[in-house]
Amino acid sequence: MAEKKKWSASVTYGSQIAGVILAALYALTVPTQLNDAPASHALRLVFLSVGLVLSRSSVRTSALIMPLGFWQYCKILLTRLAMCVSVRRGFVVGLAIALAALDNLFGIDVPGKR
Repeated sequence: MAEKKKWSASVTYGSQIAGVILAALYALTVPTQLNDAPASHALRLVFLSVGLVLSRSSVRTSALIMPLGFWQYCKILLTRLAMCVSVRRGFVVGLAIALAALDNLFGIDVPGKR
């Protein structure tokens, strides 16, 4: 948004620092044990995530002239999200296989919790 609106460097860095401060303040409100935390924390995280994704989409496409630019951009975001999820799953499966191989081939005891 700073590039599109041609903000000055001080405004750009100020908005970035404000975002980092807000993220740090949010991190301080999250309990350390999420298993025992009330459901409001998870709900707040979901709303925050959805709001950030929607604001990211609208900021990116606010200056586009194409009428379908917003939806094209959202389609690109969703396909990239699907690709990230599938790569992450492949990574987790590969890591699980590697840990099982350590346990079975080399006799290194890997706790099941890991």
